[in-house]
Amino acid sequence: MARNKSKQIGGPKRHLETQPSFDPLAGAEYVIDGKFRRVNPYYFEYRTNAKERWRDRNILDVFVTEFRSHTDDYYKMTIEKGLILVNEKPAALDTIVKNGDVITHKVHRHEPAVTSKPIGIIYQDEDLLVIDKPAGVPVHPAGRYRHNCVIHILRVDHGIDVVAPCNRLDRLTSGIMFLAMSRKGAEDMTKQLIERTIKKEYVCKVYGEFPDGEIVCNQPILTVSAKLSLNRVKPDGRDSKTIFQRLRYDPATNMSIVHAKPLSGRTHQIRVHLQWLGYPIANDPIYANPRVWGPEFGKGGAGDDEEIKAKLHLMGRGEPADTIAWKAIRKEGEEPTGEILDGSLCEVCKAPLYSDPAEHEMGLWLHAFKYAAEDGSWGWHTEVPDWAKEFGVLKIGKDSEEAGVASEVVEAKQTVGVEDQPEAKRLKTDSDAPKSLWGKFCEFFL
Repeated sequence: MARNKSKQIGGPKRHLETQPSFDPLAGAEYVIDGKFRRVNPYYFEYRTNAKERWRDRNILDVFVTEFRSHTDDYYKMTIEKGLILVNEKPAALDTIVKNGDVITHKVHRHEPAVTSKPIGIIYQDEDLLVIDKPAGVPVHPAGRYRHNCVIHILRVDHGIDVVAPCNRLDRLTSGIMFLAMSRKGAEDMTKQLIERTIKKEYVCKVYGEFPDGEIVCNQPILTVSAKLSLNRVKPDGRDSKTIFQRLRYDPATNMSIVHAKPLSGRTHQIRVHLQWLGYPIANDPIYANPRVWGPEFGKGGAGDDEEIKAKLHLMGRGEPADTIAWKAIRKEGEEPTGEILDGSLCEVCKAPLYSDPAEHEMGLWLHAFKYAAEDGSWGWHTEVPDWAKEFGVLKIGKDSEEAGVASEVVEAKQTVGVEDQPEAKRLKTDSDAPKSLWGKFCEFFL
């Protein structure tokens, strides 16, 4: 068994009764435990202005419907104990949220474990950091994650303070990420992303025999539930376009390795388009979950939104998530395993506790393989992920037998490739063009 290694983030190891701190890492500690990176429980105070959709709603209803971190009973208990404040005064169960209210919630945080795999550094200068993000690690603090995120891990493990991420990857997605090291870097990258002068390439493993040849999906995508991270193809969604091409099909597993080039940047775009086409990423806990979608897996938009949301709400709480891939490798009669509320309570705060995630839950077969400027002035790529190599895809490019794609990518070196590049022109995001680059950058990313 691997020996535990701990790394102090800020303050001594104890459940600190902290006041809000300017140090975002205060009061927590990393522990490297074999394949897991853990964070010891700590106190933290959330403070936020009331969102427009919260106005004129009951405070308990807001917490129950907007957040999944705890049970409904837990939120009721915290209000009754005076741990949720509105304008610095304890809220009551019948408190109504108004415009301009400031809501504060003091919690004893229990972060989920993430992978202990290190973040790969591909390129760094005074304005830009390019990394290879491990699967299963969120980019920035969100939901149940705060210290177990790329931004904080970079600070502790590498001593790198970044301004903000410039492109985003889902928590379960691995691969190329750009982070601004300065205001100049942020503005330069944002400009390129807004102008859409960057070619993005991903590789994924999907269920079924993906059609040969170039497949274009331009279906609009709508967020059906932000709380559940559920997005679907809908007529009133945002314009989206992805180009797919099969690299390899394996009849033994009935799975394909597919090359994807998103031409827009919607949330879960590749995952949603693949599901709509009928070839979901095989280990996707949202879009390839047989308990949620049934035999059609949402192909062509099949499935009632309300029924799907109700089933997804149970995943990771009352029952573990499931996928086509995990189901295929289980023995007959064997139940799925994974992260769930395990029935135990924290001795300090009495919050319901989750079990550790199973190894198969800690990553998605979706990898951001290459980002490059359209004019060829710069480009970075990573090594092909192991799950693609297992299918014989060792490199991706027009000279590769495995790929029939037009992009030119050299075989990745062991340390993750950095292509020859002049003084780099910097990056941008696929968000709508801001009126003020720096102001909108801060509003969106910080």
